[in-house]
Amino acid sequence: MINEASFTSKEALRLVNDAVFDLILRAELMGLSLMGEAIKILQDDSIKTMCTDGRTIRVSSEWLSKNGLRGNVFDLLHEWLHCFGNHVARRGSRDPSLWNIACDIWVVKTASEILSRPNDAWDPPKDGVQPPKWAEGLSVEEIYDKLKSEQDQRKSSGLTSPGPLRSASQSSSSDPSSEIQSGKDFDYKSAEEATEQEEQDFVDQFTNELAQAQLIMEMSSGQSVEDRYGSKVSSRITEVLRGTVPWSRLLRGDLIDKLEKQHATWSPPRRKYYPLIPLPSYQSTKTRKLVLSIDVSASVGEKMMKAFISNTMPAALRADETIVITFDQVIREVVHTRRPKDILNQVKFLQGAHSYTDVRPVFDMIREINPSAVAILTDAYLSYPDDPYRDAIFVVPRGAGTPPWGKVYVMEESW
Repeated sequence: MINEASFTSKEALRLVNDAVFDLILRAELMGLSLMGEAIKILQDDSIKTMCTDGRTIRVSSEWLSKNGLRGNVFDLLHEWLHCFGNHVARRGSRDPSLWNIACDIWVVKTASEILSRPNDAWDPPKDGVQPPKWAEGLSVEEIYDKLKSEQDQRKSSGLTSPGPLRSASQSSSSDPSSEIQSGKDFDYKSAEEATEQEEQDFVDQFTNELAQAQLIMEMSSGQSVEDRYGSKVSSRITEVLRGTVPWSRLLRGDLIDKLEKQHATWSPPRRKYYPLIPLPSYQSTKTRKLVLSIDVSASVGEKMMKAFISNTMPAALRADETIVITFDQVIREVVHTRRPKDILNQVKFLQGAHSYTDVRPVFDMIREINPSAVAILTDAYLSYPDDPYRDAIFVVPRGAGTPPWGKVYVMEESW
């Protein structure tokens, strides 16, 4: 939605309207979404170009005037893709500036693909981030890890002077075209000041409007989202539109049920738990082991961790033993405990360069442990084992990836 009251320049308002209408013609899904009420477009002459906090897009009137229609269309789509990807909130504990660059690499490449036609290629703006060849097919997190690794190598080599970062595969090249300019279009401060209710209202509104825009696009074009915009956009839409359930209540009941099915009982059901389950007797048929595994890469963070702890502790209290496993690209720590809450409250989320997040070693260990129940807190952007472990329960934030198997509970919280 263009917030006309925020525009003191009639010319800037006209230019924004022209860009949004042109985007509707070129990319209906994105243009129609910008015509909704969730994302607000505001004039802000305190900035030089455009920026977003994940819910609003702020534009400079001077930039609109000199950027031209094609440039404004590209830049509005660029900012919309940041909102669509939840990029500002997904930063976690990563370096803010470097994370912005990583997101820009993904967004610029995606925006160029969306707008390009066989006889009309949309190349990235020369004054912005230039996507390197090595980033093709990588997620934002993977791009960040490569950039962070390159940055750390430069620092360890004594190359600490500020300036553009070169791509990891071109770091020794003297070709200026291989440089990646700094991204500066994330308004982290505004994002941090948003209340939980504001965030939830935006997510609900954006999700509803995106679903409507998808329906209109498919009816008018006769094409699916994947046919029109490719697998990157269609898979993300699946993640955003995936319905939520009362995950916390169901997770508690599911874990407790898995633990207590292996025990004889003569006790009546406890109605405070869902689903309704009987309490175990003292005569157990198997040692009840609960595995709680935490993805400690920067994508998860403290907010999701607190919710995960509060909703797994009822099951942990019933387990004979809880095994806490933390991991990113490798297993970081394994703790066998009867007091998992103390251990979980001390988990530190990692910063720095990690080439990928790999859950395969975790499942190798889980198969050896043979637990009664398994719950994994993650953003689900993982390397998974080929052999499915279908009893796994994944707890993911809204808008996260989709595990290929197992049961998935989606938090109300986003990154």
